[in-house]
Amino acid sequence: MGTIVVPFTRCEWMSVMLALKHPYEERNCVKAAAIVNMWHVRQGQNMPMIFHLTEHILDCEISDRRTDFTDSVAAKALQSNYATCIIRCVNYVSEVCQQANGLQSIANAVSHMDIPEWIVGIRHRATHNTMPPLEVFRRGLAFFRSWLWTKYWSKPLEEAIAVAVPKLVQEQRLAIDRSHDDERACRDVLSDFVKWRNLDPSSMIDDPTQDSKFNAISAKIDQMPDVMTKFLVKNVFTMSMAKLKECDIAFTLDNGVWKMPHAFQLYWSPVIILYMQKKMMTKLISVFVKYMFEKDTPVMISQQCSGWVHSLCDMILKLINFDIETTEMAEWRIIANQMLSNAGAFRDETIRLVLNKVPVYSKKKTDQLIRLIELRKINGKAKGEGGDGIASRNFKIAERNLKFCAKDGANSGAVLPDETTGAFRVAQVNFEEVPLGLYPGQSADMLDLTLD
Repeated sequence: MGTIVVPFTRCEWMSVMLALKHPYEERNCVKAAAIVNMWHVRQGQNMPMIFHLTEHILDCEISDRRTDFTDSVAAKALQSNYATCIIRCVNYVSEVCQQANGLQSIANAVSHMDIPEWIVGIRHRATHNTMPPLEVFRRGLAFFRSWLWTKYWSKPLEEAIAVAVPKLVQEQRLAIDRSHDDERACRDVLSDFVKWRNLDPSSMIDDPTQDSKFNAISAKIDQMPDVMTKFLVKNVFTMSMAKLKECDIAFTLDNGVWKMPHAFQLYWSPVIILYMQKKMMTKLISVFVKYMFEKDTPVMISQQCSGWVHSLCDMILKLINFDIETTEMAEWRIIANQMLSNAGAFRDETIRLVLNKVPVYSKKKTDQLIRLIELRKINGKAKGEGGDGIASRNFKIAERNLKFCAKDGANSGAVLPDETTGAFRVAQVNFEEVPLGLYPGQSADMLDLTLD
């Protein structure tokens, strides 16, 4: 199964599951109903129907225990609530079955999912005839609670999700198949390049667009830029240690950043030139930076990505005619913020180069950030010379402030100079346009649990 975002945690899921398994404990049912209602608030109209039905069943059972049957209005309201719940349950099962098996009567449709005729009869009476007695509704609801447990809640979480959102699961499987097809197409066009390049790995090519050998690669970049760029970054430009040894490529680090061999850069230079001519270097750098901090990316791969980022930034930002398109600023802001948040993963000269050449921040803030980076450099020298710890404290302050600036990139006053000491202090966090209950940089997605 692919990655599915759901509106609950495993702890919440278990609470609802236990309430369905032991329905006679009212306290558990009340807690479970509140939890499912919270899921509804989180997902709104996107909440799977299975959860709506679960919430309705729990609501009916709780209301039944709390209704004063000497109050005829309350008793009739409970009866109507039962009727609505059973009608919804039968209609849901009927819709699912008819989508799978074609149009047919409700009774025939729901029989495919083990719904007996007497349940359909309750729905028919509640919809078209005199309302059945409350005891009949209770039997019907008990059946559906047991049915939901068997078909859904008793299953392992990942399997249950596939039942709750079958369309989403199917779409994700199709997306995975398409992704594999796209990767295969990328691999095919690059394999031809590799065969040719291996004949003369060091030859220089000024303009690949004028060479027919590169037409397929160029067309693939134009056709699927996101797929091709990610494939290059994850499967071509970075390698496992075993692959590096097999290709006789040195893996040497400079302060935690890969020192990319010149021969390796030269080997792939025609592809890099294609990206430059298509004005897609910013996109390429952005994909490298994002890949560095994906949760499953190994440390040595992140170090290779950082080496690529250093080389590519050095290549384009030092050009005399370097110019940034307006559409690229959003990607450069993400790149700069990641560099400041994870300053130790990049070379200081790379961060300074980006800050000086790309107008992500105001000039005043850029100067302040560069001064913070210099504190890091001073601290490194102090450690080597046996400093007294003052530089180390300044370094920690610089690290904290750099990370704060990255999270609050839109706030030009995030780091302010202290006129009395010359040190830096953190300004107030700017909560403008931040949703209620969240911090800057957070989103409602952080409430969700991602299933892999």
